[in-house]
Amino acid sequence: MKRMTSLSALLNTIRPLLLGLVCACLGGGCAGSDGVKQAQPGRVGEVSYEEIIAYTGPAAAAPWAYHGAPGFVLSTPHYRLFTTSRDEDLIELMPLFIEQSLNHYRSEFGLLPAPIRPMESYLFEQRGQWEDFTRRVMGSQAGPYLNISRGGFAVNGIGVFYELSGSDTYKIAAHEGWHQFSQTVFRDSLPDWVEEGVATYMEGHRVRRGQFSFAPWSNPERFFQIHRARRDGLLLPLDVLLQTDPEDLLSSKDAGVLNYYAQVWLLIHYLQEWDDGKYRRSFADLLSDACNGTLDQSISKRLSPSRLDADATGQHTALGSEAVPRTGIAGIDIFRAYFNTDLEDADTEYRRFISQMSGRGAWRRMMQGRRPSSASGRTPD
Repeated sequence: MKRMTSLSALLNTIRPLLLGLVCACLGGGCAGSDGVKQAQPGRVGEVSYEEIIAYTGPAAAAPWAYHGAPGFVLSTPHYRLFTTSRDEDLIELMPLFIEQSLNHYRSEFGLLPAPIRPMESYLFEQRGQWEDFTRRVMGSQAGPYLNISRGGFAVNGIGVFYELSGSDTYKIAAHEGWHQFSQTVFRDSLPDWVEEGVATYMEGHRVRRGQFSFAPWSNPERFFQIHRARRDGLLLPLDVLLQTDPEDLLSSKDAGVLNYYAQVWLLIHYLQEWDDGKYRRSFADLLSDACNGTLDQSISKRLSPSRLDADATGQHTALGSEAVPRTGIAGIDIFRAYFNTDLEDADTEYRRFISQMSGRGAWRRMMQGRRPSSASGRTPD
């Protein structure tokens, strides 16, 4: 590959020096996160496409280690990636991938501002290192995170994950990267179904000859799971899905958590594509309002107080989003405000959309990164 020669030379030159280094930022639970939490990002409306950089690398590399495991800190315009990985392709390509993922976050649903300081990510070679780091930074709150069977998490704008097989490491980086971005840039936090739905939507990508392209439909794991849930009669009704807290599912031994993530993944597709995209602008408005910190005001204008969920406490927190204040409005009411006040009607549309994405040739088109169905996506009159 283009930059492999120089990176390989760096690896060979500094690897002997790494053995004596230790991680200096872990003493009080990752002090480097303070800058992220204090950042004051720009507002939607202050961003232009010209500001979204076309990053091509290479990343600046410096030696780093975690408890004697040698590694690097790789610096790009918007990230500091700490890694103990020894996979040279991953070391070279991951900085490029996360920068291009950030471009995707900022432009897929309208223009969103960039973080004003680099975000920190930790990519560990082994799950054991990841577990140890998780215990150190999360302390008594580590339990739910350690229940994650494979993957990672983001908290206070910091991403923490470990190497998986094939393209899965990149999918996790894209997923957790969205959480980092929203935790860092958004003034209001998003409801769980939006936060996790967009994170899974961002997972889809394709790579050819070291070049990445983003294709939200290209996600065989989520695609397979949604159709398995449909086949087995395990799809959650929309009103239940909108109120589900994914943290409550992490310790479950059944497929509940997988079904949840597959359903919110397809829910974002539905909001982008149903009836020739009739909800797409409203979804962009939702993200813009959350980013600008005007979610409460916007929802109050859209819904009268009597139509807000009387049982809503607003206390559910998306995994890892504690640094962002909640709006105090339930996820189900956010759906009503921006998309459809008739949840039964919306549920009918959503289930029909799932059916449309299950037709002949759907799997082949999805694997090509294309929309699984050519149907227009609307309910017949």
